[in-house]
Amino acid sequence: MIETVLSATHMPFWKQLVTSIDEVLFPRQCIVCRSFLGSSPQRDRFLASGFDNHHVLSSYLCPDCFGQCRPLESPICPRCGRMFSSRNTGDHVCGECIGDRKPFHKARAWGAYEGALLRVVYSFKYHHKTFLARPLGSLMYAVLQRHWRSNEIDLVIPVPLHPKKLRQRGFNQSCLLIRHWPHNADWAAVTEPSTDWLVRTRWTRSQTGLRRKERRANICGAFSLQGRPPLASKNVLLIDDVYTTGATVAECARVLLDGGARRVDVLTLARAM
Repeated sequence: MIETVLSATHMPFWKQLVTSIDEVLFPRQCIVCRSFLGSSPQRDRFLASGFDNHHVLSSYLCPDCFGQCRPLESPICPRCGRMFSSRNTGDHVCGECIGDRKPFHKARAWGAYEGALLRVVYSFKYHHKTFLARPLGSLMYAVLQRHWRSNEIDLVIPVPLHPKKLRQRGFNQSCLLIRHWPHNADWAAVTEPSTDWLVRTRWTRSQTGLRRKERRANICGAFSLQGRPPLASKNVLLIDDVYTTGATVAECARVLLDGGARRVDVLTLARAM
């Protein structure tokens, strides 16, 4: 279970004092619109506990920008996780998944990749706002607990970056997102992610701006399993920051299945609609 959120009133006096002084000298700004934020009890609870619930984004966004974030809820496609615009139906397989069976078993994400969440992810990845990894990762952990049981996952593998891209960016965003997941004996497999199974062996152009078929062609053959024994029928949870067309995670899943994995699932922070 996620650690119990502590009340801000349980914070020692000296910490409250330091927090108050910090708010005066370094007033917080919304990550998206840069408006100044007032005191946030949610932020205080988050900092006090080390982990918070799905409202943690309100500690970094103004009310208007926070209101733009759309968590993904049923009805969705049980295979790729796409949320349907019509709210009058139940979960059902979407047309794309009917016509193009994905190599992974199911994919889930926390929110729609649009508006404020899109800009938050952009700041995290390209403006080096790495402190966002903790609250964003907590959103993903909540999705994990909602859609998977602990005994369904044997191995967690973040989507790797090419060594050149890793040098340029300085970090792998997929790894950072799960770094602060709570250590729990029931979820031992997910608290010790493996970064030495799947590697990116071929440099590719950015997927941004490419159409679906172009993305698939661009990413084809870009990943491989390095010098490890077969995956021996393991259930793998693949981690990435954004699911756009699914081309990247599908290629990773194909390589993992070819390497012996029994099943591959996908968990991302955001999903394009």
